[in-house]
Amino acid sequence: MPYFKHHWDGDRRNNWYLDILGVHPDYAGKSLGRELVSWGLDRAREEDVHASVVASKGNERFYLRCGYDEIIGNCTEGEGNPLKNAGVEGGDILFMFPKQKQESAAS
Repeated sequence: MPYFKHHWDGDRRNNWYLDILGVHPDYAGKSLGRELVSWGLDRAREEDVHASVVASKGNERFYLRCGYDEIIGNCTEGEGNPLKNAGVEGGDILFMFPKQKQESAAS
């Protein structure tokens, strides 16, 4: 979507993207979701690339606790964005940054 695709430009283009994650209610609260997220973040760390996810409403803190570094934007941003006009809730874009980038930012 043209309103938010710029978040995946440049060095963020090569990344592990969590497309969809769900845990059956019978298994909720057993840390299965956290384990699945951790598996993907570990792969991104091994490859030293970004990881990204678009969070559903109310799940931003979960992803931050799992290891994503920060919320960098929202899919409903941008003038004329049909998601905003449709009243879509949630949509925060979170990234985990590669170790190289974290080390260079600390320098």
